[in-house]
Amino acid sequence: MNDFEKRISQATEGRKIREYEPTNLALEMVKLLPRFYIITGFQMPMVEDMTLIARKLATDLLESYASLSVEEVELCFELGARGQYGDFAGLNLRTFHRWLRIYKTSEARYRLVTRRETARAALPATTPGHQRACEDRLLQKAFATYRERRNFERLLPVHLYGLLQERGLIADTPEEKRAAMARFANHGGQAARRPPAGFDFQVKRQAMEWLLARYFDRLIANGQQTLVL
Repeated sequence: MNDFEKRISQATEGRKIREYEPTNLALEMVKLLPRFYIITGFQMPMVEDMTLIARKLATDLLESYASLSVEEVELCFELGARGQYGDFAGLNLRTFHRWLRIYKTSEARYRLVTRRETARAALPATTPGHQRACEDRLLQKAFATYRERRNFERLLPVHLYGLLQERGLIADTPEEKRAAMARFANHGGQAARRPPAGFDFQVKRQAMEWLLARYFDRLIANGQQTLVL
């Protein structure tokens, strides 16, 4: 594990956003945000405006990024301010949301979360049969959750897709995979700008998530309640 991965690992151990009350989380953002206006050289908003930005950001974090920690938000904004997530014209809610989206789906964070989930599912991994049973439970839980919510929040779709592909349950052709990647390669006109760090991985992750959702949707449309493994 390199230094950057250690920083992400330490940040993910912090207090989760979902554990904060909205007012307290807004106060954390009020303390956090001024640093990045100073780093980037953008004009600091007036106190009233900064408070409004912090409150709205706190609300959005609780709604869309509750599984992150405040330390991860700080690390994310630090990386964004250093230009790791592409060019930006100012510090505003749109910029903060783009940074958070890129960070949450970044390859480094994904590898860390995948290792943890795999280790948790594998304990105690004494036999191949036990490992298979752990994977079965993970897949069934993922399918049940998707049937209920129609999204892959915290479900590690790339890992799930790989497991189903290894078992021959998903057999997308190379052409289908390339077509899926093409759906996201130019998303938001990114191809016309300098791609942020990890852009290729993000495209692959989005394509695999889309293909997995398509597979699950077909099973649900056929009335399937559980996976046949």
